Amino acid sequence: MQLKERVGWQKAVVALANKNARILWAVLTREGAFDPNHVPEVPAPHCALSQRPAL
Repeated sequence: MQLKERVGWQKAVVALANKNARILWAVLTREGAFDPNHVPEVPAPHCALSQRPAL
């Protein structure tokens, strides 16, 4: 709903269709089951500055 209010309903529909297509592609190419409750792991920080000890 926030996207629809921000960019309009046409762009929101296209964005949702794109998201669904990407999910479908990932499920089909990985030959796995879709888990709607999946929570991805938190990625490791990439920036060297974030690994410095605080001063």
